[in-house]
Amino acid sequence: MVLVVTHQISVRLRYVLHEIFEANHNIDICIVSTEDFLLWEQLPQTSASLRSIVHYHTNDQSTIKQEELVTIRAKKLGFTGEIHHLLGSGILEEQQINEQWREPGYYELPVPMKFRFEHNWVKQLPVLFPMPNSTLLFDPFSMIFWILSRYEEYFWSIDINKKSAMTSGVTNLLELRFSGKNSHAFRYNYLNKPIVDWVRQYLFCIIGIDSNEEHSLRKKTFQIIPTADIDMVFKFGKRPWIRNIGSWILSAKNPGVFVERMVSIFTRTDPYNPVNETLSLLKSSKNARCFLLLSNKHDAFHKQNRLEHGEVISVLKTIIQSLGNSNVGLHPSIELLNSEKPNSWLKEKANYIDLEGKQQPSISRFHYLFFHLPNHYQTLLSMGITEDWSMGYHDCLGFRAGTSFAFRWFNLEANTSTHLQVVSFQAMDVTCKNYLKYNSELSINYIDSLKQTIQSVGGDFIFVFHNESVSESRPWLGWKNTILEWLKH
Repeated sequence: MVLVVTHQISVRLRYVLHEIFEANHNIDICIVSTEDFLLWEQLPQTSASLRSIVHYHTNDQSTIKQEELVTIRAKKLGFTGEIHHLLGSGILEEQQINEQWREPGYYELPVPMKFRFEHNWVKQLPVLFPMPNSTLLFDPFSMIFWILSRYEEYFWSIDINKKSAMTSGVTNLLELRFSGKNSHAFRYNYLNKPIVDWVRQYLFCIIGIDSNEEHSLRKKTFQIIPTADIDMVFKFGKRPWIRNIGSWILSAKNPGVFVERMVSIFTRTDPYNPVNETLSLLKSSKNARCFLLLSNKHDAFHKQNRLEHGEVISVLKTIIQSLGNSNVGLHPSIELLNSEKPNSWLKEKANYIDLEGKQQPSISRFHYLFFHLPNHYQTLLSMGITEDWSMGYHDCLGFRAGTSFAFRWFNLEANTSTHLQVVSFQAMDVTCKNYLKYNSELSINYIDSLKQTIQSVGGDFIFVFHNESVSESRPWLGWKNTILEWLKH
């Protein structure tokens, strides 16, 4: 058990302590106010398992006096272990979003332990919220809260809502996504490092839990989890007739695609059919997930087949039946949300229920990773979604929330934690091929190093692929082997 003594017990502090110590490790936390602790006559009955006392307080004129009083009281209570005095920035005591924390300070801290980074080991810990007067030289609780709560993304949502682009044409929609290149992590070059997980390990080391014990206290082991997005069930046909005509005209201009189309017609097969390759790949992993685009929209970003087509329905039902309802979820279409604006996702949810027969979807990943906080997550909760798997970037590889573990979403606007689990992914086929212009070999090598980084902290390597990328069809020729390599331990 770790005892945290603090001047103010806030919902933010409770949240971050849970995520650090209890969510993924078997470490109990006891939180007590400084005032109550100084009145204690004896330690709790569970003190036999008390590993450390952490005194977390503000940096003011009473700092030294407070530290002395807590130390004296701990010794009088018979505690002989380490007492760690940490200074807080103040963000955990607040109840609103504060412009002061738009761009927290950053530096790299030399520490007496090593972290696995790709194929090497490093002793430099990237940290936010520098606190020069604190024994740790930074505020780990504020840092982890800022990253996990996605504090910077709230500013993004606030900023774009002020711009006229919010009502502009469809061609500007994707520019409204929060890009990896917009992030604090990209600007300071730590996007490819799981710094929340590293800081957690560093804190454990500080309170006397070495790497071997930390490993034994983990609630889970390293996993590789493939996840598929099904945007288009079939490459050819199963669309309104006017779109099929347009597709034939485009095919005529590309001999390779035209040959594929003719082969598909004569063999009555389709290269994108998820039953061919995608489903077997997903079934090879018990933790795999699949997300279905069930929208009836048709525009530049929604090119899916007609949902009422018999063959489309048959394939979608096969996916759900083969993987199980809990492993298949919604792929909500692009939707601009204002606070009270109704959206089309309820129809997409109804389409899913019609396919499955009775069960409601419980997991989701946004189409094109298009979402804004807090509105999109609030809508998911209202729909009964309990897990969202969108926390990654379309244009960058790495850790959007600094971690390879799932975590609860903290709603900054309401200043409360929620029961929505946020599951991060670190890599996507489209990111490698279209945004970073990696070839197959480079993608395999980079992902291999990323897996080693994640395995060292015990998290999950989660990647996104599409049925197109394992189809061995243009423009994804040669990428099936890449995805299969990503799946290997």
